[in-house]
Amino acid sequence: MEKNYIKTVSLYGAIVGVILILISVILYFLNFLPVGTMRVLGLFILNVSVLYVCIFYLTKKIRDNIFKGYLSYWNCVKTGVFISLLASLIISLYTLAFTTLLDPGYLEKLLVAQKEWLANFMHSSGMPDDNIDQMLAVIDEKAANINHLSDFFVSVILGVAKGFVISLIASSYIKKEKDIFAQSETNE
Repeated sequence: MEKNYIKTVSLYGAIVGVILILISVILYFLNFLPVGTMRVLGLFILNVSVLYVCIFYLTKKIRDNIFKGYLSYWNCVKTGVFISLLASLIISLYTLAFTTLLDPGYLEKLLVAQKEWLANFMHSSGMPDDNIDQMLAVIDEKAANINHLSDFFVSVILGVAKGFVISLIASSYIKKEKDIFAQSETNE
């Protein structure tokens, strides 16, 4: 059963990773740039929603198919975290490959769009031009020091953390433990 569990969780983690990649590819071809508060928030909500639905559905499916309908709260959490770990590894590898091999200019395009949005936002808020220029210089300095490998690890860690929180919530609805009193009555 343990081998089947690991195989199934691995498959489900890969499926969630591919779903997240498909969303990323669709947004790329729609020329969607996560710039501005509402777009970033919308993308975050989409990501968390997809992850929640996948973790909920797939953990419940594992509970019903592998564990005969019973799975404790912490085993549900563990299952959701493993699924999110594998999905995070896959989407982070894709992002690393995308930003370094497939479209190395994407981050520059994103940075230009973010700087333009931020400058317009700060200007409309009445911030002095000197402060705006200082802020944009700080952004340029940080962008010059981008380390794709450290971004990969941070992305995996944040993905697992997000999956852990989602699993904590989803597991409270999925868990189903055997009634120990029903077993003791049949043993007598």
